[in-house]
Amino acid sequence: MGKNFIDIKDFSKEDIIEILNRAKELKHLNKPKNVNLGLLKDKNIYFLFFEPSTRTKMSFLKAASLLGATTFDFETSKSSLNKGESLIETLVNLESLGADAFIIRVKEVGFFDILKNKIKASLINAGEGTYRHPSQALLDLYTLWEEYDYDFEKLKNLKITIIGDIKNSRVARSLLKLFSLFEIKTFIYGPSTYLLENPEVYNTEILNSLEEALNISDVIILLRIQLERQNAKKYFPSLKTYNYFYGLSLEKIKNIKKNIKIMHPGPFNEGVEINSELAYSNCSLIFKQVNNGVFVRAAILEKLLKI
Repeated sequence: MGKNFIDIKDFSKEDIIEILNRAKELKHLNKPKNVNLGLLKDKNIYFLFFEPSTRTKMSFLKAASLLGATTFDFETSKSSLNKGESLIETLVNLESLGADAFIIRVKEVGFFDILKNKIKASLINAGEGTYRHPSQALLDLYTLWEEYDYDFEKLKNLKITIIGDIKNSRVARSLLKLFSLFEIKTFIYGPSTYLLENPEVYNTEILNSLEEALNISDVIILLRIQLERQNAKKYFPSLKTYNYFYGLSLEKIKNIKKNIKIMHPGPFNEGVEINSELAYSNCSLIFKQVNNGVFVRAAILEKLLKI
């Protein structure tokens, strides 16, 4: 797997299974809560987030705490970056202070591909523009694996539909790569302006209606509209219109005969892609995803840094 965690395509299926199995062990070891396993007690991990984050950042912080690593939250807005220093120079300086890993979220696409050959410390992609978010994909796969009795063969029989702003979603791209690797059948649905132009590259198919998605899917993964990356009015008339045609609620799924599972990487927009009643219902895996993120990310950190 190497020293970095940047893109799903860099990992073998065996790498990923190893991470998921270790995440399962770490989840068991985290009882009672707030255990310090001390596995990375001599490691220094720096956080550099150039975009807002709650779930991912707190999840990685808690994962580092579980393993006993020392963490540093780099305040990007108060750094020498504002004086003209390049990000590469900043990281080289932090590396000189003893950084073993950088957990980074950036707006730009391709940043990690440039940086990976210039930094000796491990680079961990915590979200890269509209392109990649590999740890979110792994925690989603783990959640499904857990839900289906830790049986990868059962996952092969699933049909999963991703609905929403797929074009601007780094999560969707990482998920589609990962599900394809595990031979899970996927579909996508949403406004035509939000769909991928080349779905065949991701081994997925476009559906024609929400009804079709509900009827064929075992799992539906909802995505929020990436309002911060676009002028949404260019893509659909209103949020109310979007909710009517593409949003889900308990009312819309009540007549579905199968026990459909609902997922969302968060944050979700209530009343747009999902209503709160559905988000907090028994068919929702949303908060299990959040919890599982800690242990998957801890397994990632341990695999990269425990030498």
